[in-house]
Amino acid sequence: MVNNIEKKSEVFDLGRVWRYFRYDVVSCISGQGLSLLVVSVMPLFLLFVTGIVSVIFTPSHSWTFPQESLRVIALVFSVIFVVIQFPTRMYGALTEKKYGSQWILLPASRLEKFLSMMIVSLVLVPFAFMLVYGLSDYLAALLDPAGEPMLFGAKAFGEDASLLSAGAGGLWIGWNYIASSIIVFLLGAVVFKKRKVALTFLCFIAFFMVVSTIFALVAKSWDWEQIIKNLDIKYAELTYSQLVNKINAIIWACTIIWFALFGGLTAWRLNKLEL
Repeated sequence: MVNNIEKKSEVFDLGRVWRYFRYDVVSCISGQGLSLLVVSVMPLFLLFVTGIVSVIFTPSHSWTFPQESLRVIALVFSVIFVVIQFPTRMYGALTEKKYGSQWILLPASRLEKFLSMMIVSLVLVPFAFMLVYGLSDYLAALLDPAGEPMLFGAKAFGEDASLLSAGAGGLWIGWNYIASSIIVFLLGAVVFKKRKVALTFLCFIAFFMVVSTIFALVAKSWDWEQIIKNLDIKYAELTYSQLVNKINAIIWACTIIWFALFGGLTAWRLNKLEL
């Protein structure tokens, strides 16, 4: 009994997990904090750059605010930067002999390091980015007389949506997209030694093509007309909220499968690292 407890403590110990997690967070802040902060305040940066350029170069020399299309481009660029750059810069060095050996020798089991990596990459970073970006976007919208928040506003969720409900919906959608993308590049960061981003893109495209081909071959024999008719009958009497709940359940199931697949592959790769 005592030996079993000792073996378990060697693999997982809450105190050790907390100590390593704090170390991981400090490393994240010191190594990636500045770049994440800069990209998170992109709405304010865009606001002042657009205004200064318009004051200097337009004939009227008046302050103008960024158009919505420009704000969307800034948001997409910021998300892509976080999704691609963070896992590569934070954990990409694990494939190097020197840094990988140092990581293995740190006083924590590989399971504990993996759990810390998942919490930092899939919880802490996405929510910190969304909160800072959302607040800076909200502040930029307050300064713009015709502006409206993109992340926490009611525009994307209906005019009757409250700020709280719209913000909660925006956080859920944003987290799902960012975290499910980060875990793909996190796997690529610990698998490939060079050209991590490019090879991750290529492998993901190949993976998507294979899955799509298999699904197309399987679904080819299905009677889609009958399937659609059955779905119409099954969901015809559902209320809007019931339909939304069923869709959310499907999204949750797909999200869990996605994270289990790429998280499991990441854990397997970390377990294969050698001194």
